Amino acid sequence: MNRKKTGIIIIVIAAVIAAVLGVRSARNRAEEEKQRQVLMYTRIGYCDDLLIPCDPDDITYTEDIKNFTIDQENELYVRVKYYNYNSGNDVTMEELIDSYRAFLNGDTEGAAVMQKFHAFRHADVYEVSKREMREDEFRDRVNDALKEQYGSDLKIQNASREQLDAAIDDAINQKSEQEPKFLTMQDYQTWAVEVGYPGKELIANGAEGINSDWYITLPDTPGYNSGRIVIGDSRCVQLGIYERRTDGDDCAVFAAWGGHYLDMDPYLGNVWFQREVEECFQKQVETTGKCDLYFFTTVNDYDFRENRNEAPAQAAVKWAEQYASMHYEHEGKDVYPSVTVIGIVAGARKGNVLQYSAEEFNRYEEDYNALLKETVAGSDVLQNAEWTTVPEILNNEIGFIPDGLHYKDETLKKLAEYINR
Repeated sequence: MNRKKTGIIIIVIAAVIAAVLGVRSARNRAEEEKQRQVLMYTRIGYCDDLLIPCDPDDITYTEDIKNFTIDQENELYVRVKYYNYNSGNDVTMEELIDSYRAFLNGDTEGAAVMQKFHAFRHADVYEVSKREMREDEFRDRVNDALKEQYGSDLKIQNASREQLDAAIDDAINQKSEQEPKFLTMQDYQTWAVEVGYPGKELIANGAEGINSDWYITLPDTPGYNSGRIVIGDSRCVQLGIYERRTDGDDCAVFAAWGGHYLDMDPYLGNVWFQREVEECFQKQVETTGKCDLYFFTTVNDYDFRENRNEAPAQAAVKWAEQYASMHYEHEGKDVYPSVTVIGIVAGARKGNVLQYSAEEFNRYEEDYNALLKETVAGSDVLQNAEWTTVPEILNNEIGFIPDGLHYKDETLKKLAEYINR
């Protein structure tokens, strides 16, 4: 074979090898890109169907593909972590790819991967220390961590990724045994079934769910002998449940969800209810020598439609007088409760209160409280009673759950601190 033919053959072989290598390189690049896309998109949607529309350019992830973040105009912040169900360990990049391939091939045993995620505005449940947590609770935790680390002005909306990373780490690492916050009405319904009825703090009254039920602080709980009694409506039921959940000893609570001082069910002048209050009063006097009575007027008697609130105010003061008249002999003298009558906050200041606009529901709140104050001042029995309102106690910083009527935990905590000041 002459040199010319040999050269041609070598060139052809080299071209073939180059082509093959080029094809392999292209295939490798395509496979790498496919894996990158697989990781990029399945890290969002795989396993838990957390489908979040976003621009792939907004996604960043660490070299070992364990965590990533998404940031779209400060609308969303997500961190994801995978671990193997069987081993409980974090999965490596290779294990994640293998698991996804198994998932595509229908091999559920080989797809032993779980997604733990934290997201804002696009997810309903979080898992922190193996406990489910809703969005609002986790967001509050992160905001609290930002406030503690960087100051009160910094919020999720204007924090950097580095700041969010640090705050989310703090939120995740909070002790798992920390009592979860109650954020919706469903939390109270669940507590009623799981704790309240079996424990007898709640007495069912025939209405749907917790509505119209009675709350009674039991004698063997910390607040019963505290020297402080709270009487009121569903917001006071909330306070009683908060005390029970946190093992608080701030007060004993006697209240009804939907309670009235007007002669309507559930009636806070009910004979058996009065007897429960009086027995607790006597026990507190025996134990502490005193009783401070916090008498919360009820939003259920407040007429926000026509402002006809004379009868509600008179009914409230009538029962404040009744409870203020309790007395018990202790160490040779009659002891009466020291009474504080507390005016209402109608509802949330923005959005809706139940099915009504905040403006509509709140419009006569000040009128009603002024009428209550005037009626209290005109009572001979309540001459020594203190008068205040929920907005005054809380400096108008009142948090509500989504129904706009009932309090957030933070507000309940502040009320408990006021009572036990």
